[in-house]
Amino acid sequence: MRGAMLFAAISAGVMAAVACASSENETSIPGPDAAPQPTPPSDGGTTTGDSSIPIRDTSTCSAAGWCITVLPDSGLILKDIWPFERRAFAIAESYTLGIKVLEWDASSDAWKYIDDNTQNEYGIGKFAGKIWAASENEIYYSIDPGLVYHGERVAPSAPWSWERDLLADNSRDRNPAHDHGLAYADPNPDTSGAQRKPATFQALGVWGTSSGDVYAWYANTIFHRKSEDGGAPAWVTEYVLADPDAPEDATYVFSAAGTGPDDVWFAGGRVRYDGTAGFERNASCPVLIRKTANGYQRIVDAVINAGYCEYKAGTSGFYEGEYLPEPYPEFGLEAGLYTIPSMERAWMTNIASAGAGSVVGVMNGDSFAYVVASNDGGLARRNRVKQLAVPSDSVVPWTLNSVWFNAGAAWVSGWGLVLRIGDSPAGWSTGLGISNSPAGTYLDAGTYSVSTTVINGVPLDAALYQIRGTSNSNLWAIGAQYALHKTTP
Repeated sequence: MRGAMLFAAISAGVMAAVACASSENETSIPGPDAAPQPTPPSDGGTTTGDSSIPIRDTSTCSAAGWCITVLPDSGLILKDIWPFERRAFAIAESYTLGIKVLEWDASSDAWKYIDDNTQNEYGIGKFAGKIWAASENEIYYSIDPGLVYHGERVAPSAPWSWERDLLADNSRDRNPAHDHGLAYADPNPDTSGAQRKPATFQALGVWGTSSGDVYAWYANTIFHRKSEDGGAPAWVTEYVLADPDAPEDATYVFSAAGTGPDDVWFAGGRVRYDGTAGFERNASCPVLIRKTANGYQRIVDAVINAGYCEYKAGTSGFYEGEYLPEPYPEFGLEAGLYTIPSMERAWMTNIASAGAGSVVGVMNGDSFAYVVASNDGGLARRNRVKQLAVPSDSVVPWTLNSVWFNAGAAWVSGWGLVLRIGDSPAGWSTGLGISNSPAGTYLDAGTYSVSTTVINGVPLDAALYQIRGTSNSNLWAIGAQYALHKTTP
């Protein structure tokens, strides 16, 4: 009946109002992490003869194999991580220590600091951006205000050598109270109807395809590290996300992913000012950019119109699916799948490559997005993650934070939880949503399972800001005071 009401409204010409209301019809049921879980089995998190996997005390592991690793200080808020098989690098924030950069080594199964602390000099280092490593001996990380550090060493046992560069500021945000590397979101209620606190997202980061092909971004600008005229490598402005037709809009870049030099993606967003130079409520839209051998192309872009996103011609606007189980002749509708524009505000704040020419991402903290670029226009689908409850009884800023994809599964981290979504591009392309319902129902594009982070019967009530791995049996989920490592299938 919901579908009949929806399409009746569409035919009556009020698509926008119904598109927003459709997300409010979902019911909330307790998630698997809402109740204590049994103690992990005796062999959880141990090795299977592979010396690269540390042996852990199962009392520090969840039943799904998420194990606590030892951080050098309490109060560290880990914001990003870049892993290898026996090593990982992370960037963290601390109210007492400032910005810190850490390295994990499998031989000790513990983290240590590797920075030179210059990132905490007066006037810099208010917040951390992204971290990326070309190898176990070369890393990049970014901090406020638009600084990118580059570290190298000759071997894991050798000391690090650091240099830093300041990125150009091309932001159109002229409000002196705003930090150009932070974007502010006042989110809609999530799909369960729960309210959420306003959130900030770092428009500052670094990512690369190889040691010689590294990108950074700050505010609305994408930089490429390269040598010009035989000089030393420098951060060269390569693309500015701006719109001369909407000078009142500020734009941001949030995340990057890809498969190689000719398949690089950047997720961003736009926001509009109100009359007081503050950000308008309900005035933000997603932007998705892809770089190939032919240059940069906006795959998704929209103009803000009365609080809704109207997608531009020539781009793959985000659509959502509605399934009509029976025909409604009075509206001229046959039974089947229909797609409608997802016009409400929803930034795509985190992306991961899903193979050449495609990405998955997190939108608005409540949706799993799937985007494909192709010569015939491609597609962009928003799949709302349904029937999801988080452990916290308090109002949380963002339910879902990040995504990482590997053949066979998409992994999503959020507030105190990790979701495993089955690898189903055909299903994701419908936009019908992701739920924990039995597979095969017409109501959903796919299903998820909760990869429990409950340890010793205690749910994890903290944000997990980033999930990333090298395989489905070498995964990290990091966040507020936690660096969880999973080495089990």
